[in-house]
Amino acid sequence: MTLIKKLTKQGNSYSLTIDQALIDLLEIDPEAPLELSTNDEKSLIITPLREEAFDKAVEEKLSHFKEKYKTALKQLAE
Repeated sequence: MTLIKKLTKQGNSYSLTIDQALIDLLEIDPEAPLELSTNDEKSLIITPLREEAFDKAVEEKLSHFKEKYKTALKQLAE
């Protein structure tokens, strides 16, 4: 399935509307977070994060945060 869409101005940003038919086809929860990434061809890739992938991503970010700010967090705890 290929769709041609245009960005819509929303304040200082732009948004991309995803049709309900595509949401239904991909079985995306409208409340689920979406991962936006790019590739070497400068294409935008939008991937719905399933619960397991979202949990893993949050855990990795939290682990990185704790490691990066370990000293500051320890000082705050004292």
